[in-house]
Amino acid sequence: MPPSPDNLHSEFHRMQDRRTKEMLLQQRAHVFWFYGLIIAICSFITPKRKLRHMAREVIGGGDCIPIFTRASFEACAERDVHGLYAKAKSGEIKNFTAHSSRFEEPGEGDPDWIIPTEDLSEEETLVDLLQRIHSVIEFESAITI
Repeated sequence: MPPSPDNLHSEFHRMQDRRTKEMLLQQRAHVFWFYGLIIAICSFITPKRKLRHMAREVIGGGDCIPIFTRASFEACAERDVHGLYAKAKSGEIKNFTAHSSRFEEPGEGDPDWIIPTEDLSEEETLVDLLQRIHSVIEFESAITI
């Protein structure tokens, strides 16, 4: 039986460690997968291939598809409404992923979908993602309300 932590919201906000938070969210996604409840789209900043592989194993192996949204540091900085990229560039934030902390892009043989968000509008990015999701969904029956 997969783990099902009670009071996920308050537990999550008490945690300081990013890796612990990711593991908790991965376990929650596994519960959704285990019971076949929904398609869960989870957002993790997982800069190392090894960590992405571990996440796939926790969530549900072959049914977990990592999505790599490719954009340069500069493009992300332009979109940043909180000013975190500017703080990272000035040195205020240390170990900022893709600036002072390396991000390992998916390699050949990795199952990641790569979406070039720097080259696409928000709408084009969404359409690309939805088309990819639709292509892997198996509809067993139509639901009538």
